[in-house]
Amino acid sequence: MGKYTLFILVSAVMSLTACQTFELKSHTEQVNNKALVVDNNQIVSAENQQVIYTADNDIEAIAFDDDLIAWNEDNDNSLKFSSFNDLIRNKLVRSQSIFHDIDVLCMAPLNDDIYDLYAHDGDEFFFHYWLQRESSEITLIRKIPTNPEIQSCYLTDRHLVFFDPFLGKLSIDREIERDIVLKPHKSHFKTDSIGLNASVTASVETDPVNDRGDAADDPAIIVTDQQAWILGTNKKRGLAVYNIRGEKIHFINRGRLNNVDVVRITNDEFLVAASNRTEKTIDLFWAKPNHNEFRFIDKIPLSLADPYGLCMNKNPQGVQIVVGDSDSKLDYWLIRSDSFLEDFAKKAQLMQRFEFSSQTEGCVIDSETNALYVGEENKGIWKIDLNNYQKDLIEPVGASLVADVEGMDIYQSESNKFLVVSSQGSDSYVVYQLDPWTELTTFNIKPNFELNIDGVSETDGLAVSNAALPGFPDGILVVQDGRNLAPKQNQNFKIIDWRDVSVLINKK
Repeated sequence: MGKYTLFILVSAVMSLTACQTFELKSHTEQVNNKALVVDNNQIVSAENQQVIYTADNDIEAIAFDDDLIAWNEDNDNSLKFSSFNDLIRNKLVRSQSIFHDIDVLCMAPLNDDIYDLYAHDGDEFFFHYWLQRESSEITLIRKIPTNPEIQSCYLTDRHLVFFDPFLGKLSIDREIERDIVLKPHKSHFKTDSIGLNASVTASVETDPVNDRGDAADDPAIIVTDQQAWILGTNKKRGLAVYNIRGEKIHFINRGRLNNVDVVRITNDEFLVAASNRTEKTIDLFWAKPNHNEFRFIDKIPLSLADPYGLCMNKNPQGVQIVVGDSDSKLDYWLIRSDSFLEDFAKKAQLMQRFEFSSQTEGCVIDSETNALYVGEENKGIWKIDLNNYQKDLIEPVGASLVADVEGMDIYQSESNKFLVVSSQGSDSYVVYQLDPWTELTTFNIKPNFELNIDGVSETDGLAVSNAALPGFPDGILVVQDGRNLAPKQNQNFKIIDWRDVSVLINKK
């Protein structure tokens, strides 16, 4: 980098979001009404010309917000951080190692403790980090491909804006769950719906699945008086079991298992069913969490070409299993209550086949009313009375429910029942009251910066439980995460405290 002088005037109020960035060319800005001059390898107080920091090499890039300053020095594989006051007092300068060059920096706060920080390597990537204010620890969130020689950047409330020497001023959405789309920057973007929804954060996330790509799909929850398990399908190889801390404790390789559900047989015995796309079956498993036992027991052959969605319920007649395919068929099976474990599959009876105009997947049975709720991915939510097989479309896709309609489950409170549905097309979730049918709230799952857990997008399956668990007295919501970021890993499942969802419901 050439010999340039940079003048910085730093102010608490900026016309954009809080940060500016510079390569070392003459530039003037305001921060905290204090003036800094960056002259090659020195940071100088413009007020009295006192050198307050001297680097071993030239300063390559610098960014600041409020009282925090970040910079990179030539031939130094680290980011350095300090407050304005610490520099003035010749106090601590913190640093974090990095593995790439930095030509351009910009940052802005996400909350009181975390900063969004973007560093361009001069060649082909913006590296997006979360920066802890107090410790200056940084976590790489994602890499954003760009043209080389990006000249500068800044952050607005919604966007990373940067100057591309070939294409001009471009922007990218700062929301990490959104697709990375480069577009010409305009001063005022049309507001996206994702920014209008209420939001919650995840408290726990599971270990990633073993396979890359679209692999994790559908969760189910088991709770006993001693244990809580989360089942999760890996639709490339089988079924995993996680504890409430998100650690994988069991895995059974049964091929392409898509959806899973569970019913309680006794206090510590559970029947689990999963749709098997490899063998064209309903796979049955037996779980005894208090004894840490989980095993495959049998399978029910299907005539469906591609088993897909699945849900279960237990009533006085027996165990109900509903399974659909990736075309338009949905089968209702019953394992009668007088069946024994060893002949569950043999005694399973196909009770009814339903036809739809397109693919279904998510479904759930209301055990009190014997009503089946089904998501037809591109059309909406259906209600089917399993007593007389009457079928009604009760919620078409629209402003809140955006195709694909994916996972769904019913949460039972003391006085009400709520249907939670994954609105995959908007990376959000819609909660409906069942009786009378009412839309209550729509929300997103945003990053939990304190726990370093990313947000959630492109959810397939979800599950809820109202059982009191350690740290979750009102139960949990578990969702599949289509993009597992911070850091970038294979897909997984996120656990949300139901109290946070309840707050949104009670605002209505």
